[in-house]
Amino acid sequence: MILPHLAEADYREPLFTFNLDWNDDKPDQYQYGFYFISPIFWISLIGMILLESCIAALTGLLLYKIIVEPKRSDTAAAMLLGWGIIIPFWIFYPVVLIHLLDIRNAIFKFVLGCIYPVLCIFRTTECMYGFTPTWIRSSTDYVSYYASILLFARDPQTQQLIPCPLSSVLKHLINFIIFAFVTGILQSMLTPFPSQAVFGGAEDWYALDRFWTWQLYANSLLHAVLFQMYLTTYCEGLTLAFTGLSGYQTMPVMLNPLLKSQSPLDFWGRRWNLLVHHALKNGVFRPVRKYLYSTSVAVVVTFLASGVFHEWLLWAIFTNTSGQLDPMTGICVSSCYQPTYGTSILFFVWQAFLIAIELMVGRTAFFRHLGERLPRTIKTSLIVAAGLPIAHFFMEPYFRCGFFFLHAQPGLPMILKIK
Repeated sequence: MILPHLAEADYREPLFTFNLDWNDDKPDQYQYGFYFISPIFWISLIGMILLESCIAALTGLLLYKIIVEPKRSDTAAAMLLGWGIIIPFWIFYPVVLIHLLDIRNAIFKFVLGCIYPVLCIFRTTECMYGFTPTWIRSSTDYVSYYASILLFARDPQTQQLIPCPLSSVLKHLINFIIFAFVTGILQSMLTPFPSQAVFGGAEDWYALDRFWTWQLYANSLLHAVLFQMYLTTYCEGLTLAFTGLSGYQTMPVMLNPLLKSQSPLDFWGRRWNLLVHHALKNGVFRPVRKYLYSTSVAVVVTFLASGVFHEWLLWAIFTNTSGQLDPMTGICVSSCYQPTYGTSILFFVWQAFLIAIELMVGRTAFFRHLGERLPRTIKTSLIVAAGLPIAHFFMEPYFRCGFFFLHAQPGLPMILKIK
């Protein structure tokens, strides 16, 4: 273990403590502490991302020199380089690095395995099949695009980067602080419950009987809100870092999908994790539609690809080389939990089914008329309700393992029970 915060424990000391007397016969029965954000946690996270960006830059330069500059997309050389070298590298490199650095913190594993490997895999297929952004004119353009986590905003007329004034950076700072506190409050409320299932009933996640219980849907909704808050907070933190360091504006990543989506396509295509959406659109959807001439098939294949990379992500997160309890904390390491594989694919196939239905009937006169009549809140509620029945298929590993969100605690201000 090279750094203690890459382990599995929260090493922060409480900023202050207080007691809550739930029982008059036993005063001071419960003691709580307020823990502030750990700066070293976020600095380490940003540092790891910047390190990966250097590796991505070298990979992007190789792709530019061999495929983009000589215009060799859709050639045998492009396929050999992409499928034979670049994509296998991004698949196995994170797991090797996790092993070499003995990283046990699930959040650091998630960031290491989820961000650059996923984006670079799909940016590689995008390059291989000829869908590189049209504004790229030089190796600098391509390398900065390929190696950047966030997409920089560009003027629609000139395609030039848009400067980010100090006022916008300060706005991102304020948003990050607000999101961090809201997420910390929510996690503080959920943490005392097993699997963070406030309403119980999480003993057997995949039992058919659960589908007939209100607890399943109530827990899934709370878990989905926590997931959205985490993604929003972390993306806002990255936006703050990148706009502050570069001086340019970035494209938004999360646009409050759980409270504002008006259709499945709006949820996944315009609001939820737009960074991955862009990568999947150019790296999977457009190539499949180009060769198979079918939008519906392209949608299904895109969601299958999303399911596959989420399955791979589980393998990266929950693979641990120690095979024992953490010697410093006694907490169960990742190898104590093995996720159920295949459930993420089922979840995304269900989402593809919902979007396919929208594409088939959503533009008919009846449904257009219905959509115009229904209040926005009702439409949003229906969209969220359509995804809840098997939402636990996607979220199960992160909540049931018992340590994924525990490892994220140092990045948030939280109130935790001490005794």
